[in-house]
Amino acid sequence: GKSRLASCLAYHVAKAHNMHVQWTSAQDLLARASWATESEMLDLLIPKTIDKRTLVVIDDLQILQNDSSEGDLFADPEILLVHNSVVQALAQLSTWTTTPFILGIAHSSTLLPKELLRIGRMEKVMQMDPPSQVQREDILEYILQDVEDKEKRHKW
Repeated sequence: GKSRLASCLAYHVAKAHNMHVQWTSAQDLLARASWATESEMLDLLIPKTIDKRTLVVIDDLQILQNDSSEGDLFADPEILLVHNSVVQALAQLSTWTTTPFILGIAHSSTLLPKELLRIGRMEKVMQMDPPSQVQREDILEYILQDVEDKEKRHKW
């Protein structure tokens, strides 16, 4: 649903505006958090080269919702590492002279940590509800149109 729709949108925006897309999922970061260092996590979040035509997408930010009853502390140290890495990457990216367009995607932005929502961290934090059946059919039709176009160009 959400991730597939967002990836299709990012792909088409990048194609239309000649942009490079750096896609990272907080779920992927969480899977690596048990063995990766913070430096390795930052390498996954920060593009190797930045120009004015770079779109940085961070998906699945909802995993950073703090479910702990202890205030600002995270119950899971791996989620804390992902949280700290994302906040640090956003802080670094915001200081670069050629700042990329940063798009954060979550199920709901209302429970995200306030550090992620500060002005200047992300251009847009999107809340995407799951698509309806009609929207799913439209999305599928649009994706299949791209597949048909590729097949026409690459006759085997």
